[in-house]
Amino acid sequence: MKFQLANPDGWFEALRVGTFPNETEDAAGKKVYVAQVVRPETLNLLVSNWRKMGSPELLIDRDHHSGDKDKTTDAMGWLTDLRVENDRLLARAKWSEDGERMLTGGAYRYCSVVLDTDYEAGQPESAGASRGNRARVTPLYLSSVALTNIPAIGGLKPISNRAPSPAPITEKPTAETMDLSKLATELKLPAATTLEDITVEVIRVNNRLAAADKATTDETLTRLKNRIPAGQEQFFRDGLTANRAPTLALLESLPEQGAQEPAPTARVHNRGTAGAKTAPPGIKEGEGDAPDMKAQQDKHLLELRNRMPSAKRADLVLQAMAEKPEIWAA
Repeated sequence: MKFQLANPDGWFEALRVGTFPNETEDAAGKKVYVAQVVRPETLNLLVSNWRKMGSPELLIDRDHHSGDKDKTTDAMGWLTDLRVENDRLLARAKWSEDGERMLTGGAYRYCSVVLDTDYEAGQPESAGASRGNRARVTPLYLSSVALTNIPAIGGLKPISNRAPSPAPITEKPTAETMDLSKLATELKLPAATTLEDITVEVIRVNNRLAAADKATTDETLTRLKNRIPAGQEQFFRDGLTANRAPTLALLESLPEQGAQEPAPTARVHNRGTAGAKTAPPGIKEGEGDAPDMKAQQDKHLLELRNRMPSAKRADLVLQAMAEKPEIWAA
């Protein structure tokens, strides 16, 4: 069965107004039951905050692999634009070859957003302890998107639909199929190896390289764990994976950290079996000056965006932490 993109121009429904139950974990690893409250103004805030950060291209992976340190973060595409239409948040994707193949092949049809949220005020301390007593959280930032087949937020249109059956055609040999022997030789496979076997071997090679990169990153994080500010291990893991040299230099320049309080802000993966992810640094419950610290961080990022308009968000954050570690290590 073949599928086709519902919108060839890349637009798809990413989020809608409503209240959606989910689960996450706090910084101590304890399960927290939450209810994501998405209002019409929430959708506009997500677009506004994304634009304030310079409209960075956001990763679209599959099944939230980027949130699991044991899995690769191959891009299925990149989110390039956002807009609000009625009660829906629409996102525009620039699909990678792998992503388009997954969608048109029927492997994936839906999306799941990762939202950085904050707890609503005025809730009892017991909120979040059970499914019947969920903590209310409000989305503030869109962090990433994943292709999935088990979305936690229902009622969204699929990204791909079944395509009409094309007329049968007779395939002719191409230069690529006739030259497989050279590729097989490079992979140390028999010259008569089929395209399917070559594909399997390429995947094995990529997995071995990914495992080696992961082992190197794990060793670095273990060796420098006393320099990592509370709640920022995943940030440095992502940085070491994507751009190792400057991230390592920044990490080695940080002072050793004392005891840090966990940040209460929750990051929620919106798929049916969403994995947990610790929250990024943000407002700490009970700290009167924490909102001001967050405002300083946002202001600094905007200043850097004006100075470095073509830089990616990850590079901006690295530069920010290098220039003003006192407001990022909190």
